Amino acid sequence: MPRAGTPPRRAAVARPRNAGPVPQLGQPGPGPERTHPRIRGHCAGCAGPIPSRNQCRRAHRRVSLRGKYMSVRRFLGVVLAGAVVTSALVAGVATAAVAVTDPNCAPVTMLAFRGSGETNVAPAVTATAGAAYVYGDSGLVTNGWEGPTLQRLIGQLAPDAVAAAIPVIGIGAPDAPYLPGYPAAAVDPTDLAALAASAQAGAVAAELLIKQTKTVAAMGSCDFAPRFIAVGYSQGALAARVLAQLNPVDVIGVVTLGDPAQKPNAVGNVGAGVAGDGLLHWLAPYFADKFDGLYAQNTATAAFCHAGDPVCEFGWSSIWRVATEAYENHAYFVSEADLVPATQAFQALAADARLNPAPAVMGIPVAHAAASVLAVAGAPTVISAVGSQVEGPFAAYTFDFGNGLVETNATGMAYVPVGVAGENSVTVTVTDGFRSDTTVLDYTVASMAAALPKADLAAPNFLVDTAPDPVAAGSTLPLVLRGAPTDSALTLLLVPAVSASPWGAEPACATVLASESGVMVPADLAVGKYFVVVGAENGAWGVSTVDIVAATVDPGTDLPQTGGPLESVTPVTVPAVGQAVATVDGEADAVTVARTSARTGVTVTGTDYTLTVNGLHRGGSATNVDPNTVLVLERDGSVTVSGEGFAPNTDVQVYLFSTATAVGSAPVNSTGAFSKNFAVPASIAAGLHTLQVVGLAPNGSVRVLDLGVRVVDAAASASTLAKTGVDLGGVLGAALLVLLAGLAVTVLPRRRVVAA
Repeated sequence: MPRAGTPPRRAAVARPRNAGPVPQLGQPGPGPERTHPRIRGHCAGCAGPIPSRNQCRRAHRRVSLRGKYMSVRRFLGVVLAGAVVTSALVAGVATAAVAVTDPNCAPVTMLAFRGSGETNVAPAVTATAGAAYVYGDSGLVTNGWEGPTLQRLIGQLAPDAVAAAIPVIGIGAPDAPYLPGYPAAAVDPTDLAALAASAQAGAVAAELLIKQTKTVAAMGSCDFAPRFIAVGYSQGALAARVLAQLNPVDVIGVVTLGDPAQKPNAVGNVGAGVAGDGLLHWLAPYFADKFDGLYAQNTATAAFCHAGDPVCEFGWSSIWRVATEAYENHAYFVSEADLVPATQAFQALAADARLNPAPAVMGIPVAHAAASVLAVAGAPTVISAVGSQVEGPFAAYTFDFGNGLVETNATGMAYVPVGVAGENSVTVTVTDGFRSDTTVLDYTVASMAAALPKADLAAPNFLVDTAPDPVAAGSTLPLVLRGAPTDSALTLLLVPAVSASPWGAEPACATVLASESGVMVPADLAVGKYFVVVGAENGAWGVSTVDIVAATVDPGTDLPQTGGPLESVTPVTVPAVGQAVATVDGEADAVTVARTSARTGVTVTGTDYTLTVNGLHRGGSATNVDPNTVLVLERDGSVTVSGEGFAPNTDVQVYLFSTATAVGSAPVNSTGAFSKNFAVPASIAAGLHTLQVVGLAPNGSVRVLDLGVRVVDAAASASTLAKTGVDLGGVLGAALLVLLAGLAVTVLPRRRVVAA
């Protein structure tokens, strides 16, 4: 009897014995041969032993596919099933909403793991099964458990996912404690134990779903063996990794975004953070070695890391981002340049032969077993067993732990009782019908100490002595390190002392320490008190403080007399919003733009000078600057311009373009510094403008700096402004479309060959 939602079967078509793939079905099947007259009628023309009912159904279905998938055009027009198929998982696992073309027969399925603390796309939905979420007119239906970040990505690729017949399943939260599910717990990313427990739970829930999908596919005599690509964001990236290492047979690809276990410069890494060391990878070296095992197995990988993302690009210079929860770069790309390597990575991934659909061929199971890479003493260890890629509906898995402890189940998952750290083994047998295979798995359970971060960021390990007197910018900062490791690379940070913690602000300077005797202080470092942090690669660190004062400036006596304020200079090159260009006596001068540590202004650094610009609302509160250094000025608000490295006892002029509008002038003091707050003229229209600062260098040359800013009406707030960064979905979506297009190319021809 056909399953619900299955089209009526067409009349049987007789085929010669040696036509296409059907002759394989004449081979003897397991168990006694059957002679059911209906089966004999459907398989008329097959010589040799009478095939089993399932074999005959497969032959009949391949013939009927000929008409259904006669052309690629017709196939691309097929929407994912037009219905949501609810598949109950084994062992009490809750259901997951899946949209499919042929019910339960998708050759490739995407499993989506959301990030820490993320909810269902519809926050009111809390059941593991989720609720049908439709991606616009694409026809793609998910259960919503991909979460809001991956939702932006999937929204970009939904039409191609439909065209390639790739369902997307979000791994849902557990319905109750102790039930399978992925909690995506909102934990401190440095709490390795809690992070690992949540991610491992997600991997287990996904593995149970994989087993159920394979069972349903076997019962439905599908043409392809179900295969899976795990896509994970943040904590979900960790869950995707754990899943791929638990089941390398069925999980053929892993795509991660902001991966806390990222390996620097690993195969498949793309983005500005390609060399980034994942937070977990950096903090827990023992587990780093375990996670790196993913690259040794037969799994295609792609990992995206943004510049300044502290989750996938972690180290001494980015600890402040975690401490201050500065996770902006964990959600958005900061440059469109990331689109190019992202697209290239997905092109390579789409061409990877490991992602090709695999024909469904029932055979003797080959037992494979793996232990979770997160196995730690004091907690149960997850063991997963897998047989062939096409497991029958009655597959059973036996785990023999020794000492008379044996467990047999239909899920292929077992929990080793809580034990001590050390080497262990389990004998695993996979039985499918009358056939079986056995393997012995040796695995390691880590000590609790392995789960502890290598760095305790609340307790320094060695002493850092600096000069008791202030140190001038541009001079040497003397250092004496007491108890620092001698066999580990050292990094020095100069962190503005804006709070009681050395992790409370973005480092103004970060450098590899070449000598323990001292380091050169940048000449353009702003004056003030700084923490001097020295961190070792092994996690040890020390801290001290130092006062930085301005270098002595000789104002000279031959400065040109301007006879009045410096006039505005119409920009030859208009900078993009968030960018700056500068000239010295009309010649281009390289500058860099960075967001201030308080994220309320931007600092422009040129040759021997700096400028800092901050916007203020009409009420006096500071405006926010996004990760792309876009400064927002409010009409009837104000702007504060500060600078160092200018000719003493002169004036600087401030203008706003497009049409030059004088904002005001500021006097430069005897040290070459100035700071003044100016009103933003109400006559300036809302939109993109250029803020220009004109002043004299100490040698008398004329400096002109142009900064692209955004002017808004006073009623507009930061929450209503459009994001100026490149959206994660927009960039990654465009790249991942390449992958799906490639999968469609591999799926469609193979289907057409089988159908023909």
